[in-house]
Amino acid sequence: MNATPTDRLLALAGVFQAAVLVDRMAHRGRGALDAAALQASINSLYATDAENVAAVYGGAAGVRVGLEALSEHLGQRGMDARHPITYYLASLLFLEGRVQRSPLLVQRLTDGIRAALAKIPMFGADGAPVLTHLAAVYQETAGQAGPRIVVRGDPEQIKAAGAADLIRVLLLAGIRSAWLWRQCGGRRLTLLLQTRRLRRDAGALLAHLDAA
Repeated sequence: MNATPTDRLLALAGVFQAAVLVDRMAHRGRGALDAAALQASINSLYATDAENVAAVYGGAAGVRVGLEALSEHLGQRGMDARHPITYYLASLLFLEGRVQRSPLLVQRLTDGIRAALAKIPMFGADGAPVLTHLAAVYQETAGQAGPRIVVRGDPEQIKAAGAADLIRVLLLAGIRSAWLWRQCGGRRLTLLLQTRRLRRDAGALLAHLDAA
């Protein structure tokens, strides 16, 4: 893939966005989620033949929440290792690597997404049966790949009907974005060596979105 720095930025923002949505979901429930960001992250799972990275999210605005989180958490002193967003980000990047190195898990993921696409005409892209199916895909792929991601928050919110499924779907969306980031040339070392540039580029893109 002939990716540009903007492509890599958008894909990384997709990972950040998934992390933010998981954290908010765990603490405050689905009602606290940005509806456009939620839809963009879920829909990114279905964008298997998008023309470009922006199209995966329905346009750059689809990862606005992720761009804002990237700008915030890639601070002057780097990311706070104790922050939940940092934990989710690192976990998603790690699990993506474990999944993509396993032909069996990649095939399960591919087949699972294909099956989800077949369900959409009947139930909708975010219908409960589709989300339940995607949650199972997460458990059968990333859930088998390495250390389990521990989601912490309000127990009542996490136990709410459909919450566990949606959290797993968002984690799967984060892994999809991590995969895309790697395909675009993203590397974990980039987060350490290019934080200033990433923050600058994210800020510029956000300003462009605000002016549009």
